Amino acid sequence: MLGSGVYYTALFLFHVVSLLVIAFLFLPLDVSWTASAFLTAALVLFLIVLLSVGFGVLSAGVMLAWRDEALVMILINRPMLLMSGAYFLLPTVPEPFRTLAWLNPIAYAVDAFRGSLTGVTVLLPMGQEVAVLAVATAGVLVAGFYLFERPVNGWLHSGSLGTY
Repeated sequence: MLGSGVYYTALFLFHVVSLLVIAFLFLPLDVSWTASAFLTAALVLFLIVLLSVGFGVLSAGVMLAWRDEALVMILINRPMLLMSGAYFLLPTVPEPFRTLAWLNPIAYAVDAFRGSLTGVTVLLPMGQEVAVLAVATAGVLVAGFYLFERPVNGWLHSGSLGTY
């Protein structure tokens, strides 16, 4: 699961960096090329990897309990990604989706990473976004491991783990 988190973070990084380079070349985008900006971006990327691992474990727990991976994609993955600001800038998204973005930890990850390189954030000031991202990452990791551990422990005690 850690590998999946790193893969999707690298893919996210590639998309963001390629878009930033294209925007820098063809649009008047002011990118901050300072050491503190890169350190902030590295911290945000580290938190994104941990958040991805947490969501991976959480998704695995849901898939084990419901035995249907389509539900995870429909109920968790797609809505959170669509309401994160990764595809559309949050100020241009209509209500109620803009308000739902405030409840989405992925939105803080996307906005904090963009903000670390451009110096401009949409949801909160940079320090607050990193704090929200860190708290959300810890919460998702704890919830993920809890939801994964419950069915597995039950199956270990009943001896039915091998059937899945």
